Amino acid sequence: MAQARSGGDVCGAGEHSYQKPETPLQDEKYVYAYLGTVDIRSADMASMEQIEMDKHRKSLDRDVSHLVDKYLKAMEWDIPDVDEPAARQMILDEIKREVGRIESQH
Repeated sequence: MAQARSGGDVCGAGEHSYQKPETPLQDEKYVYAYLGTVDIRSADMASMEQIEMDKHRKSLDRDVSHLVDKYLKAMEWDIPDVDEPAARQMILDEIKREVGRIESQH
């Protein structure tokens, strides 16, 4: 591993590399090349989970959009003159209800 300016090791490679301090509190920060600087004292698990979710948000958005389109196309096959905005809203409402059901189970 390469030696960092503050004496810590540089861990990882490419966009996921960060500077590891020699002791946990010697340096206050890990430096992530793709995220900027993250204060490790305030980077609790919730914020780490949020960082991870941020990386997957576009994919999740795309998946939900494709799901709505999938069911809209199915409705269009069964109802040739379907009211698209109304059908889209019905599908979104059902997805919201399902999310609510899933949340209540956990």
